[in-house]
Amino acid sequence: MTTILKKSESPATAVKRAVAAREQCAPSQLGTLAYAIDIDRLNQLVTGSQSGDVESTEPISFSYCGHEIRVEPSGTIHIDN
Repeated sequence: MTTILKKSESPATAVKRAVAAREQCAPSQLGTLAYAIDIDRLNQLVTGSQSGDVESTEPISFSYCGHEIRVEPSGTIHIDN
């Protein structure tokens, strides 16, 4: 499953929204994302990339709620499993 970050939401919110859609539940029913990934690092990847301030253009990969997540600097979110 692939989803694109909406302009009005943070990358962390987009990940929770995408996983919740995959799990067919509300985002509030999912575990805390901060246990799986550094939220500031995740947000900086995308917001820094869009403003030109990011040091790395490599995607971030992590596991969350039984899914493998990969977030691209462009804001594209890939969910496997």
